[in-house]
Amino acid sequence: MPPPVLYYIRHGETDWNVEGRLQGQRDIPINANGRAQADGCGAILRDLLARESGTPDFVASPLGRARETMERVRGVLGLDATDYRIDAQLNRGLVRPLGRFYAGGTCRALSG
Repeated sequence: MPPPVLYYIRHGETDWNVEGRLQGQRDIPINANGRAQADGCGAILRDLLARESGTPDFVASPLGRARETMERVRGVLGLDATDYRIDAQLNRGLVRPLGRFYAGGTCRALSG
């Protein structure tokens, strides 16, 4: 049996992404560009899934930006936007230099 295919979609862009700020677990919403990115990912995924058989399992982080991205992708796919699993373990993208959290700080400030 071949291994399962895994498609990973990162959340759409946020204003903090544009500013180079680290978000950590702060629930920063996606912006207009992020919504367009999510819709575009949905279109790409639709084309990829047309080549696959079976029913995919959709899982998202509990953060709002991940959920909104997922719901937009599922909408483009013509699926119920809210019919997916939430997994808190997917919410582990924290940066911890020197054991501290730097949500809201910029990459430039941390490197200097």
